Amino acid sequence: MEQAGNGPEDYTGVSKMADVKTRELGKIVKKRLIELEMTQVQLANILGTQELCRMLKGKRPGYKYREQMLKILKINENDVA
Repeated sequence: MEQAGNGPEDYTGVSKMADVKTRELGKIVKKRLIELEMTQVQLANILGTQELCRMLKGKRPGYKYREQMLKILKINENDVA
């Protein structure tokens, strides 16, 4: 499916480029969770979402939670795309 000006999108409505960036963020977040000995469930509870797994896999963009997630995990914004 193609939308004017936004590029190709999958069935979720997330552009392919956003999907790649979100998956890269997901890898960084998963690595940091291991370092902090924190589970995805714990982070999801703190964020107040049940969609964390889908966000980390790039199936949902998660823009709403990005800033808060980076702050909780102490990830520098410059370290992520």
